[in-house]
Amino acid sequence: MENKNIVLFFLIINIFAGITAQDDILEIKRHLEPIEPSAAGIATYGTYPVNYSTGLPSIEIPLYTIRAGDIEVPIKLSYHGGGIKVSQEASWVGLGWDLFYGGQITREVNGYPDEPSQNWSIPDINEVVDYLENVNSDDNLYLDNISGEKSPAYSFLRDVFHFNLAGYNGSFVYNNFGEKMQIPFGNYLFQKQSGNDIIVAPNGIRYLFNDDGVDRTSVYPIHAGIPEYISTWHVKEIIGQGTDDRISYVYQPDGSITTKTFGYSQGKSVMKYECSKYNILPKETLISFKKSVSNQMVKAQKPYQITFPNGRVTFILEQRKDIEAYSPISASAVPPLRRLKQILIENKIGNDYIPHHSFDFHYSYFYTSSPDSEQIDQLRLKLDSVSKLAYGSGDTEKEVTSFVYSGDYCPDKNSFSKDYWGYYNGVNNMSPIPGTVGFQSRYVDESSSKFGSLLQIIYPTGGRTVFEWESNRYGEEDPIVVEKNAQDVSMTTGYPEGLSCEDGDILLPIDSVVKFPGSDFYLFTARYSQSIDVTYSIQRKIDYNNQHNKYDQAEIEISDLTEGRTLISATREANDFTRTRTVNIIKGHKYYFRVSSNCHNIKSSIYFSYAGNDYFDDKYNYPIGGLRIKNIVNRDTNGAKINEQNFTYLIPNTNKSSGMLNNLRTLTFTSSRHDVRVEPDYSESDLDNPSVIPGCRLAVNTTILSHSNPISGLYSNCVNYQYVQVFNKDSEGNNTGYVNYEFDICKDKYIGEEYPIVSNSWKRGQLIRETIYKNNEGVYDSVKMISNYYSIDLRQNSKSSSFRLIKDGSVEGKCNGCSAFYTAYKHPVQFDYISGWKHLDSTVVTNIYEDGNLVVRNYSYYDNPNYSFPGRTKTIDSQGATKETIWKYPLDYTNGFAMLYEDDNANLSIMQDMVGKNMVDRPVEVVRKSGGSLKESLFYVFAKHNENINVRDIFKKDLQNSSINGDNQIQYPSLPELCVQYFFNGKTRQIELKTGELVSYYWGHGSSYVMAKMDNLKSTVIDNDPMLKEYLDQLETFGEINISNKSDLTDLNNDIRNALPDGASITTYTYIPLVGMTSQTDPNGRTIYYCYDGFGRLINLRDQDWNIIKKIEYNYH
Repeated sequence: MENKNIVLFFLIINIFAGITAQDDILEIKRHLEPIEPSAAGIATYGTYPVNYSTGLPSIEIPLYTIRAGDIEVPIKLSYHGGGIKVSQEASWVGLGWDLFYGGQITREVNGYPDEPSQNWSIPDINEVVDYLENVNSDDNLYLDNISGEKSPAYSFLRDVFHFNLAGYNGSFVYNNFGEKMQIPFGNYLFQKQSGNDIIVAPNGIRYLFNDDGVDRTSVYPIHAGIPEYISTWHVKEIIGQGTDDRISYVYQPDGSITTKTFGYSQGKSVMKYECSKYNILPKETLISFKKSVSNQMVKAQKPYQITFPNGRVTFILEQRKDIEAYSPISASAVPPLRRLKQILIENKIGNDYIPHHSFDFHYSYFYTSSPDSEQIDQLRLKLDSVSKLAYGSGDTEKEVTSFVYSGDYCPDKNSFSKDYWGYYNGVNNMSPIPGTVGFQSRYVDESSSKFGSLLQIIYPTGGRTVFEWESNRYGEEDPIVVEKNAQDVSMTTGYPEGLSCEDGDILLPIDSVVKFPGSDFYLFTARYSQSIDVTYSIQRKIDYNNQHNKYDQAEIEISDLTEGRTLISATREANDFTRTRTVNIIKGHKYYFRVSSNCHNIKSSIYFSYAGNDYFDDKYNYPIGGLRIKNIVNRDTNGAKINEQNFTYLIPNTNKSSGMLNNLRTLTFTSSRHDVRVEPDYSESDLDNPSVIPGCRLAVNTTILSHSNPISGLYSNCVNYQYVQVFNKDSEGNNTGYVNYEFDICKDKYIGEEYPIVSNSWKRGQLIRETIYKNNEGVYDSVKMISNYYSIDLRQNSKSSSFRLIKDGSVEGKCNGCSAFYTAYKHPVQFDYISGWKHLDSTVVTNIYEDGNLVVRNYSYYDNPNYSFPGRTKTIDSQGATKETIWKYPLDYTNGFAMLYEDDNANLSIMQDMVGKNMVDRPVEVVRKSGGSLKESLFYVFAKHNENINVRDIFKKDLQNSSINGDNQIQYPSLPELCVQYFFNGKTRQIELKTGELVSYYWGHGSSYVMAKMDNLKSTVIDNDPMLKEYLDQLETFGEINISNKSDLTDLNNDIRNALPDGASITTYTYIPLVGMTSQTDPNGRTIYYCYDGFGRLINLRDQDWNIIKKIEYNYH
């Protein structure tokens, strides 16, 4: 049962509909009418909206909704369908799932954590240059300083904060003045009161955050003195407009999780000498495979209880075995994170909480080798089902829904078998380094990347929704990875030390092991068909020797293992030789290359180059990391198809993917650094001659490293689609038509390697055009087109500056005539986070008919840049007919964009309070025009009741009686349309209309439910009639109605009607809080009873004689 205060009406603005004042008033009354119960939502199949521009459906399982006046907070499971990464941990409700219960703020830390207490002044370029000169003397001074008191000015990088509230989400950064800057622009108000950080939504609902419910993160080893910081703030309280409209949260420690982030690299260092009088050859040194590790420990909190006016929700946790937690400092174990076992819903009766029902969560594990494994890195929590249990009803536990995934297997969390984006690719890599150094395959494998993905949701009725996923695809020609397309392979047998051919008894050609003790081989699988040139040779160290000629042996072999065919075979010949042959490589075949020799005197070599990276034949549908939805099919209890949706992501009339990478198109895995050293210029002979005075030369050391993780051009959710086609099929599989969607695209701002990406997400993803096609006997005819036009409003355009300091190399030296010096190359780059405002300007709807097109144009106007919703809308149809609606909001009056309709300073003062409370979406004035002529004008007067602000009066201009004032302006007299009175707590008490209609309301159950609606009765009469009040209060004692107490309710209703004054009538209601209405008695004494099962589901309706007039059956399996 849902009751909303009168003010909620003003949140519902139908922009283009021709609404009248009478519609407004009826809407106000409707929001106060108790809602008649209906059958519980029994999902035989689900409806899941899809974000077409990302290819991801919004998969949500609603469990329960908390209500407190105007506040509605859903408790719901949500699933992210973009794929599971190899190192991804499962949340407290299973891999891929999350649970929403109110709201949170998460922090994306860049460099040193940004705290509100910091000094937010940003240095100018001269200060930066001076600062760099100071740190040049000590390479570590920079890191020391950013952990000190000047860290806000010199760490340079802004943290990004993301908030997710009930129906609202956005981001912010701190600007140059330490103020929160919204990205993109929105009508959120940020406040700080009594130690609480408050986000006020545009409807005035306040979300309070403090340090009572936070997750804290520590990074080890401690980099640059970064302390433990808060990474997540969980909502502490949600406060609505009514005195009793609040939801409070208490949190419990959940334990910790310790994660390891590995970085791998290998490469080479090349030393070259310049400005030298000697001919010194470059010296190349291989840099061996290196591993670095960073530990991050998060101490988390989870909700324990949520309390609201009529009940509370309790979260019960239990142990799990797939999470590791230890202190990186002491290496001692600490309590790990737990999983959600149960959500308990309790009804508040008096001061007691009585269990009503619970949701129980059932789990198993995805596993690498065995579900019983105790190896934490090989297990991930899997949510199998959610069931519901009713208390005190005798009902058994009922399954709410269950889930089917793509198998039980999951790779080890530390596996190297992953693509460039971190998703599983099934390749048995020996290291994670791709490219010419590591030779490891990081290509995308669609089948492997689906591990752990949700395939089916099965509902209690037996119906189900089936999901089919596929890899994201990129539509540009060039490959993503910037590295050599060809991998160079060079193989040469070494000379086993101590192995010689001097004694023929030592090496006899017995078998391959003895025969060829020096051997090397190379295996690879061709990613595409190609022709490669293979150069091979066999050479001796000693040209002629009887012993060697007798026993030296070497072999070369190249084979296609897939076909079992030898392509090249060579052995020692009378003379040394080097040959080159072309070998045709077939896509998907595995190839074997081998070189071998039996003596230090002879060697065999192979050199070839092949395209071994993730190269695909279809260059306009290049696979990239993560998944998108391909098909959604709904089936009934018997497995029969109900409907189906198919999704394609192609540029119209082509086979080219419309996918676009949001950031840099290329990935970079290679970094370089140049260090220069000044040293004496000498040769070895000079060292023995003291009379030689060496000069100076430059030693330039260039270090090139290949990394396991890209250093630029990659981050999560990196693809958006410009065009998407949605095909709809009926139960018979017939294609009824499709819809083509076109979206706006915009790449993120790329600064350079080692810099964070500056997101432009607020500029992309808007729907540009929707074209609907109907299947006409196999031919698709367009029947409707909707075009949207946007603009970026520069009136709301703010920025927050950041710097990044990069060390490219160093210069050092000490030689003859030079003092010792050391200089580190560092350079700052400035970049800005932009908070912009992109809004819809107009919509053109074209209905396409055989006899011509009907075009309707809808325009939105944003006259006031202080709020993010339109102030005017206009509709023009094909015949030129126009309709226009104008809204004025509190910000229009407090900022001088509009004048008060009446000279009412009191109303202006209240609107100032509304702005202070961020109640900025309440219309103050609504004007409607048709064909340019004024048709209606309404003005809303607000009043304050305690701390609640609500509509007191609605006035309407009398358009039939105009006059001209002294300024030669047309004036219209005001006519009262509606007057509202409120209780102290902000609940509606009485509504009086200009027609003379009078309605009073009586509230119960903590002012949460309307117990009685009285027509033609002033609320003051109730206040002065103790007996009537006593009767009305007794309605609250009736909850569940049955055959034994229904007569008592009938008697009470008769007493109430008899106590009414003449001319008044009443409708009464009874309820089970948290369940719904149990009876409704009309002014004539006729009653309808609503009966529920233990789960709060409506099962039948009965008339006043207790006869069943409607029966509802739930065919749950």
